[in-house]
Amino acid sequence: MARYALNLPAQLKQEAETWATTQGISLNQFILWAVAEKVGALKQQLDDPAFPHLTYRRGASGHPVAVLRGVLVSIITLVMLRVWYDVATH
Repeated sequence: MARYALNLPAQLKQEAETWATTQGISLNQFILWAVAEKVGALKQQLDDPAFPHLTYRRGASGHPVAVLRGVLVSIITLVMLRVWYDVATH
């Protein structure tokens, strides 16, 4: 494995540490995971510049699934929650 010195802004490092702790992994593992995820997405070229807040992941079936970038909640989940909310409040 290659070593690479990484300079992060203090706030970004702090947020990454918080997320790593939440995930139960080390900061190093979190950064490795984040870089691998980004490289994988770029290799698949599934992102659409017209929708910068969305990214795509391959689902269990191997088909791309649209997810909200950063939180990785599927768009279909958001739509279903909205429909449920509309039904429940009317």
